Amino acid sequence: MIKAVFFDLDGTLLDGDQSLQHFIEGQYQRYREALHHIDIGESISRLLEFDEHGYTPKDLVYQRMEADFHVKHIDWQDLLQDYRNQSITAVYRLQEWKKRWSI
Repeated sequence: MIKAVFFDLDGTLLDGDQSLQHFIEGQYQRYREALHHIDIGESISRLLEFDEHGYTPKDLVYQRMEADFHVKHIDWQDLLQDYRNQSITAVYRLQEWKKRWSI
């Protein structure tokens, strides 16, 4: 039974840009050998710009990243898959949190 539905269209409950920034920092660490030539601060700034507050599809974000940052040792599809895998992990964590707190 659904007890509640939350819509966060304006980022009040979850700051999407901050979440993406946190994700980019982690992804940069996971793929540091392939991305070492990119300044992390510039990477975060540009990816947030490309993302347009979540309105740009992530495949286009990563394709642009690959082109603009001259990423050669990893494919944009690998980075996109990492994004998807981490998103699935986050959903699993939310489900576990829900069980723990009986929501």
